[in-house]
Amino acid sequence: MSGRKGSVEREPEFVAFVGIDWADQKHVWCLQAADSSKRETGELEHKPEVVEAWVGELCRRFGQGAIAVAVAGEGRAGIHAPQV
Repeated sequence: MSGRKGSVEREPEFVAFVGIDWADQKHVWCLQAADSSKRETGELEHKPEVVEAWVGELCRRFGQGAIAVAVAGEGRAGIHAPQV
């Protein structure tokens, strides 16, 4: 909520939705651009440089748009919508 009493922030207009199954060896992901019905899938090695490169690709592909990210894994689940 913003600093003004009683005001509500608008939900960002997401340009993409990503789900990640986070594990200790590899991470499985599914991505869908907001303007498409096609889903893309893939796997990432559990290495910081691999995850960082993948996130960099998403940032280049979707520019300054908001990407909604849901992360699930053993004992944890969450949704995050970073502004990139």
